[in-house]
Amino acid sequence: MGIFTPFRALGYITIDVPFSISKRGTSHFLTTCIDHSFQIYDLDKMSLLFVGPKTELSITAIASHNDFTFAACGNSIIAFKRAKEEFTLRQNNYNDDKMDLDSRHSFSIYELKILGDLILAVCDDNVIRIWNHITREFHNQILFGSTFQVTTVIHPSTYLNKILVASQEGKMQLWNINSMRCIYEFEKSFSSPITYICQSPVLDIVAIGTLNGKIAIHNIKLDKELMSFSQEGKVTAISFRSDEHQHMCSANMNGDVAIWDLDSKTLFHVIKGAHDGLIMSAQFINGQPLLVTGGGDNAVKQWIFDAIDGIPRILKFRSGHHSPPTFIRHYGNEGHNILSSGSDHSLRVFSVIRDSQNVELSQACTKEKDWDNILTCHAHDSEARTWNFSRKSIGKHKFKASDNSNLKAVAVSVCGNFGFIGSSKGVIDMYNMQSGIYKKKFVGHNKSITALFTDNISRRLFSSSLDGNLYVTIYMIFFNSICYLQIWDVDSGKVVEKMDLNSPISLMQLHSESGLLAVSTDDFCVRIIDTETIRIVREFWGHRNRVLDMCFSDDSRWLISTSLDGTIRTWDLPSGNLIDCFKAERVCTSVSFSPNGDFLATSHVDHVGIYLWANKTQYSNISIKPVDDSEIFDYKLPSVGGVDDFDNDGSLSEKEEELSFEHLKLHNEEDMVEEMIRLSNIPKSKWQNLLNLEIIKKRNKPKEVPKAPALAPFFLPTIAGPTPKFFDNSVDTAEEKTNKSSKIVKINDMEVVTEFTRLLRDCGQNNDFSPFFAFLKTLTPSEFDFEMQQLSENNEFCDFILFIESLKAQLITFKDFELVEAYMAVFLKIHAETLIKDPLAVKCVQSLNDFLNEHLESWKKLESLMQNGICLVDFVRYKI
Repeated sequence: MGIFTPFRALGYITIDVPFSISKRGTSHFLTTCIDHSFQIYDLDKMSLLFVGPKTELSITAIASHNDFTFAACGNSIIAFKRAKEEFTLRQNNYNDDKMDLDSRHSFSIYELKILGDLILAVCDDNVIRIWNHITREFHNQILFGSTFQVTTVIHPSTYLNKILVASQEGKMQLWNINSMRCIYEFEKSFSSPITYICQSPVLDIVAIGTLNGKIAIHNIKLDKELMSFSQEGKVTAISFRSDEHQHMCSANMNGDVAIWDLDSKTLFHVIKGAHDGLIMSAQFINGQPLLVTGGGDNAVKQWIFDAIDGIPRILKFRSGHHSPPTFIRHYGNEGHNILSSGSDHSLRVFSVIRDSQNVELSQACTKEKDWDNILTCHAHDSEARTWNFSRKSIGKHKFKASDNSNLKAVAVSVCGNFGFIGSSKGVIDMYNMQSGIYKKKFVGHNKSITALFTDNISRRLFSSSLDGNLYVTIYMIFFNSICYLQIWDVDSGKVVEKMDLNSPISLMQLHSESGLLAVSTDDFCVRIIDTETIRIVREFWGHRNRVLDMCFSDDSRWLISTSLDGTIRTWDLPSGNLIDCFKAERVCTSVSFSPNGDFLATSHVDHVGIYLWANKTQYSNISIKPVDDSEIFDYKLPSVGGVDDFDNDGSLSEKEEELSFEHLKLHNEEDMVEEMIRLSNIPKSKWQNLLNLEIIKKRNKPKEVPKAPALAPFFLPTIAGPTPKFFDNSVDTAEEKTNKSSKIVKINDMEVVTEFTRLLRDCGQNNDFSPFFAFLKTLTPSEFDFEMQQLSENNEFCDFILFIESLKAQLITFKDFELVEAYMAVFLKIHAETLIKDPLAVKCVQSLNDFLNEHLESWKKLESLMQNGICLVDFVRYKI
């Protein structure tokens, strides 16, 4: 069993599958597809409401209707209700003797349309299949010939049971889905394949978009073209504005949105670069000046037309990386945020707690607050840029390499006042993060810098280079009289230590608290260097290709490394062993371990998300032992919805249930450690009130004696109920007499024995007090106090001795510790004075001494556990 297990994925918004917008009441809901799952957003707040379960195949089309979301997966349609799977419409839900079994399974659905109770699926085998999603039965299908290749379909408004079908040949047909026949074929033939059709707010009028960028406004009733427009590139989406403005928007594959004025038949405005790539969806909200667009750049944006000139502006958006991130790191001491950067030239923050807090650090400067605390270098650029996390914006400083070469590494001192940049020619420059003033140059390397770090007290600068040398440079920092960092006077830097690792250094990672430095070289070895003694203290061999990234656990006990060989390895520094190794579906490019140690974050080749892996040692008993390459685990990447070990209804899968059962068996009382002290599970008030019973009774005592209500002399006493009855208290029935006397068994004329006493004596004879103690747990505080008051002193306090022995027997089993103490406290409170004065109580006192000795042994163990717990809490509080 490995240490890490898949948990969830971050940063996914949508892919290049058109979204679906539905309205319920006054609210609009947006459903986006994310490969093997879907997400439902509240469009008003752009907050995430539901995440669908992971499907076996990729989702190729989605549609929403009332509370249902329909997702096309291969040749099946899965219906979800509030992100829970309800039923599936498969290709074998219909009877078609004309088609063989192979052809039924060979198609894939790429478009879904909802027409009342019917759902239409446009398939890539040039067939439109129709199901009834109410009865869940196959309805019919429309077969097209080789001269008419279907591309898209719509249902024209008010056209009952009719659909408009467009083709690759630029032609259109109108079909009746009840009679299953083509009722009209349009004479107009476009010179390019039809890629999109949209119904306008006006009846009989539709907009037709083609591959060559032409958009035609067509009257399908008269089969007449009313007007036409032309845009750059393929038409991927069209939508009409339905308020007082006569506008139409169209989108293309380059990420541009064109706004057309239908009154003047002219181009009104172009939103250049609305998305970084293909726009597959664009839709105006009915009756509102609001346009929603979705792109293949993993973003959904809302544009509002509220300016005087009518130019739209962006209102809200949700986005993630549209190219795979290549570098990730946790930000802050709590590990709630992850900074990531990638080849899409963006720096983003992802929250592991709240999805709505994911944000891209803005490229625009905002109002200044303190100084910038993030430094980045960029590909093929000789300038580093500062960023401010609190403002979520780019800073005002740019740090340029003194040798004008491209930058390869950057670092910020722990104090946050110095920024260091390393160039491709081996020069290190130092700047002030607050003022942006150039401070110092460090010269010593002759090849590209690969990593820069400063130690925890900002006295040492560690640098590595492809020349294979590791330099430790000491620089002095001066503070003014009020200990505020204002003026920095740095002496001339000098190399105090030089370590030759005989191989180019490709990667370096410093754990500043412990002073341990992890260095990866081109010989695929990871070496741990103690920066105090400048000695190699560990060498980890095992990777079979170049190491891409490394990170330490917060306590510096573990080092996690990832490599081009596809493995993610966890090394235990104290023992020097490999303790975990697993592979994902794609090579991991960067890793980051949260300061709390709860999650490992990874980024992967060809994936734009960030994936979280749960550390199982935080919540279960995991045996940490050395492993080898034969014990490598293969994992699928986590899904957006979270842990995939659960069925759709949230229950454990059969395999996990067996594992869970086996795990629970270890915690049965029979399998627990014999000397473990356990407390009872009864409510706290049931035993704690025993010690304060007199105070409780005094507090609850009425101030006045209750007065009986005056009875009218002319009424007979009655019994309340649905049917009033007269009450006769003159005689008791035989059954009532039996019930009244059943609680007391008469031994002789001098003594009565209650159930408490009888059970105590029987258990004493059998030398097994477990039934008696189980009976004690059923008594209320008042009942137990009464039994203690009535405990017999006859036969030289025999019942006293038996009761003490019962508590001692329970104490020996290490069970119900606090309950035993409460019962003994009540017993001594009532009978201590009698036991001291009565000379016949010698044996009883001896039993008390035996109980005291056993209690002291148990208390020592419990006190030791309490002290360990207090020390652990103090340690954690100090660390935080």
